[in-house]
Amino acid sequence: MTDAVRHIPITRLKGVGPAQSQKLEKLGIRTLQDLLLHLPHRFEDRTKITPIFDLKLDQGAVIEGEIMTSKIQFGRRASLSPAIPRTSDCRRGCTSKKCENRD
Repeated sequence: MTDAVRHIPITRLKGVGPAQSQKLEKLGIRTLQDLLLHLPHRFEDRTKITPIFDLKLDQGAVIEGEIMTSKIQFGRRASLSPAIPRTSDCRRGCTSKKCENRD
């Protein structure tokens, strides 16, 4: 990286004022270079699709299915609850015993 990037303060970016720069400072981001080199804590591979019947409790995963209905649940924060039929994976060529028992 060029020396110029190392010395450009983060406050020179549009939308980064004093309040935002204090938040970024807590992450160790003071310059444009710091921002460009800031990496996430974890990496999620969103290209690996997990069949719905292979999901495990409390494990993050990317799934694929056809949303048949959805509703918004209101509470402290509104959240969207989609409904995916349990058999949606079984109709896509699954031959395992798990699918035979789900239909």
